[in-house]
Amino acid sequence: MNLFLVTSPFQLLCAIEAKSQYSAVNNILVLREEKSPTSAAQMQLLLNKSEWDHILYLGRKSKVWEAWKLLYNLKKINSSLQFNSVFYADYSAWRTNVMLNNLTTDKEIMFDDGVGTIREFKDKIKPELVVSRNKTSRDVMLKLVGLNPPRKIFPRDNFSFFSFFELAGSKQPVTTNHLQQLQTRLNTSRCYSQEAPIAFIGQGMVAEKGINLDYYVNMLESLIKENGAELIYFPHRTEAEFVKERLMKIEGLTYHQSTLPLELEVAVEGITLSKIYGIASTAAVTLEKLYPEIPVVDLKVPVKHYLIEEFGDNFHTVANELNLKSINLE
Repeated sequence: MNLFLVTSPFQLLCAIEAKSQYSAVNNILVLREEKSPTSAAQMQLLLNKSEWDHILYLGRKSKVWEAWKLLYNLKKINSSLQFNSVFYADYSAWRTNVMLNNLTTDKEIMFDDGVGTIREFKDKIKPELVVSRNKTSRDVMLKLVGLNPPRKIFPRDNFSFFSFFELAGSKQPVTTNHLQQLQTRLNTSRCYSQEAPIAFIGQGMVAEKGINLDYYVNMLESLIKENGAELIYFPHRTEAEFVKERLMKIEGLTYHQSTLPLELEVAVEGITLSKIYGIASTAAVTLEKLYPEIPVVDLKVPVKHYLIEEFGDNFHTVANELNLKSINLE
C-alpha cells in the first residue's frame, strides 16, 4: 500500500505522474483542503477519483486535531500503518514529519513543489542538515492524543527524488519526471504551431521592486517585432493594476487572464503557441517538459534594470539553479 501527501494542485500533478512512474497500486491520496475557490476548482479539474483506491482530506483547523484525525482514518484503511512507499513534496513541513513518525514505510519519495524543491535540496538535503520542527506545547498535545511528535528532519537511507529538476550532486537517487501522463491526458502536442503567436510568462513586482516598467514594455515590444508575431501575455498573480493598464496598450499584445495554472491553461483552453518566453520562471521548467515541441526561452535582464538590484541577482541565481536555456539581454 502507498501513501501520497498532496497540498496543492501542482503537487497533485506530480503525484499522478509518480503513481504511474512507479507502477504504484493500492494507493491512498491525502489532499489538504484548499483555501481559495480557484485552487479548489483546479484541484477538482485534476482529480479523477476513480484513479485512487482511497481519498482522505486534511483540514485546516487545529494542526494536532487534523493530524490525529488523519492517522485515525489511515488506520481504518491500513491497520498496521505500514506502507511500501510514502510520496510527498513538503520535506520540512510539520504535518509531513508527524505523519512519518507515526507510520513505517520502505521508501520515501519526494516529488516537486516548484522552486521549493531546489531550495530544500540546496539548503537542507544536499548538506544533510538535521532540522527540527518540534514545539514543546504542540508535542505535549500530540502525546496526549497518542501520537509521536514530528521526527528530526534529514534524508534517510530510503529517501529519493522524483523530479523534473536537475539536482546536481545529489547523494540520493533521482528519477526524472517527464510529465508523460499529463502530456497524454491533455494532448499537448496539438498546442504547437510555427505560425502561432508567441507567449510571455508575466513577471511579478514589475515597477515596484522588480524590473523597470519602461524597460519591461520595450522588451515585450521588441519580442513582438523580432518574432513577427502577436504575443499572448500571461500575467503573474501579483501584477499591479497600473502595470496591466500599461501593458494592454502594447500593439500586438493580448492580455490573457488565466483561470488555471499556466501548465494547464494552454492545453485546456486550446491555445496554440510558437514559442514561450519568461524570466527565471519555474513554470518554464514544467512547460518545457509538458510541451516539448514548443521552444521555451529564459530572458536574463541585466541587474541594472531592476529597481532593487538584489532582486535581479536573485532572478539570475534562480535561472542558473533551474538550468534554464537563457538569452542575455542588453
